[in-house]
Amino acid sequence: DVVVVNSLERLSRKLAHQVILAELLAEKNVTIESVTENLGDSSPIGQMMRAVISAAGEIEYARFRERVERGRKGRLEKNWLLGVGAASYGYKWADENKTKWLINNDPVRVDTNGREWSEIEIYFRIVEMAEQGTSLRQIALTLIREGLTNRRGENWTPTALHFILDNIAYTGKAIQQKYRYQKQPDGRKLKTKRPPEEQIVLPDGVIPAVISIEQYENLQRKLADNKRLASRNNDNPEDTLLRAGLVVCGLCGSNMYVSRSVDNNPRLLKPRNRIRYCCRTINSGSYEIQLSLYPELERHYLTVESYKLDEAAWQRAKEIIHDPEQVKPHVEAKREQLGNNPAAKHLGVTNERITKLDQSIKNLDRQITRLSEKTPEDETEAQEIDDAIDSMNQRKAEIRKEKNDLEKERLSLLSEQDYWLAMQDAVEKFEVWCNEWRGKLDTVSYKEKRYILEFLSIRVVVRKDEHHSSFKVESEPLLNCVPRSFRHFALPT
Repeated sequence: DVVVVNSLERLSRKLAHQVILAELLAEKNVTIESVTENLGDSSPIGQMMRAVISAAGEIEYARFRERVERGRKGRLEKNWLLGVGAASYGYKWADENKTKWLINNDPVRVDTNGREWSEIEIYFRIVEMAEQGTSLRQIALTLIREGLTNRRGENWTPTALHFILDNIAYTGKAIQQKYRYQKQPDGRKLKTKRPPEEQIVLPDGVIPAVISIEQYENLQRKLADNKRLASRNNDNPEDTLLRAGLVVCGLCGSNMYVSRSVDNNPRLLKPRNRIRYCCRTINSGSYEIQLSLYPELERHYLTVESYKLDEAAWQRAKEIIHDPEQVKPHVEAKREQLGNNPAAKHLGVTNERITKLDQSIKNLDRQITRLSEKTPEDETEAQEIDDAIDSMNQRKAEIRKEKNDLEKERLSLLSEQDYWLAMQDAVEKFEVWCNEWRGKLDTVSYKEKRYILEFLSIRVVVRKDEHHSSFKVESEPLLNCVPRSFRHFALPT
């Protein structure tokens, strides 16, 4: 039997590995033949030739890695991107050397209505839907219905959309060497994030910003909220009122999950569906991590019927709403959490700076007009006037750039102020709503019940007694922050 390779370095790049493989194959009477190299026979001279060829291949591989690393460092010293792979969706490489990205405004898709779309326009369409709280799955379905496919011409997937929305490069931050790749014994590569001090941030302008940092952070909050409140493959999410974080395990602090099963007890006339909240650390992959943090933690399996906890939590909410003295501490706590308008002071300073810059631009325009109308006496004075006008135009361009940056900051502050005002309005309306709906709480919908439980910071903690699971309904005014859903949710009228 013979093992044929193109060259010995294709068998392995390390001399030690090649020697071990050669001995193992020789024990099975298998020889190694190279297409491009003369390996000689099995004599000492032939073995020496193979060792020399293998050592030369190992040295060449080390030099190759050194050249690659030197090239990477050289690009980063020039403030260039590493130039690996394709540019992110909505961008394109600016030149053949792949030094930076440009916004891709080239038409790439035509929707079902015949309109042409560029990649960056499709990206803005994705961001617009995400900011409205649309789930990734619904965004993907909407794009499919509109005939807008991805760069490869394939349908969008929630994973691809999450990768795009989670990419901080769209804010203009060009971060290089963000991850480290380590080869594992099984041959796979482990991807780990480098600490911030090892990451390299290139100057502004290498990647054009298309959204602000505030927009990016808002998108991350939306993604986190969608993940927390997602029904996943749950066909009946409204069967459980406390799902997605309102019922926790008192032993390990984890959110309990919903379990469904069918009770086939022969004493029942027909099978009964059982819905329970559960927490399981048995055979859990995260148990070892939890155990390292909490040595006293024991393996446990908690389960309790969902209707018991749902009824207890909603009963607690009704007790609070029926008593105005209990509602007030929650409203006051939310007011304290909101505090004063965080954008008001900065907004005033920003507006004042913009006004001063506008005045500076007007003054420069007047000076340029006077110099342009002045008649020079000789060529020297004419050159001085031209130089002065060029200097003023340059200064005016700098002021306009500074003003544009302040305008962006102002829009961000206005958005933050609108968000704060919407939150404050929701808090004020809640107390009024309680006064009007005290006698009609049994008619509110599932969504309204969830809203009320979150506002009142109600959650259920489940523990285990000697033989049974017990629970406690908690409602601390400062337990949670104001729900972000306030801005897009209206209480019944």
